[in-house]
Amino acid sequence: MRFGIPLLADRVAPRCTFADAVMVVSVKGRRVRQESVVPLNGTTWADLAATLSDQDVDTLICGGIAPATRESIRSRDVEVIENVAGTAEDVLDALRKGRLHQGFGL
Repeated sequence: MRFGIPLLADRVAPRCTFADAVMVVSVKGRRVRQESVVPLNGTTWADLAATLSDQDVDTLICGGIAPATRESIRSRDVEVIENVAGTAEDVLDALRKGRLHQGFGL
């Protein structure tokens, strides 16, 4: 499974369209197999959706997300786990432990 995490510096972006990059993480079981940071070329939902599609992301893990953006992302067969706060490392640790959920870190 591949996760996309919009980042602002080293934290989950408070709104997914405020991100300057997306961390893409491949997870099998509870093991992180690969991670990379992909810079975003713009700050619209379409830019984010294009990056998620290009990186074959299955699930978006984000802070805040507008309802229209959430529905656009979901219409592309990408699940959304929203209202997540913390550093990228906090989220990776929660993924490894199977503890990531909506509202994580709040």
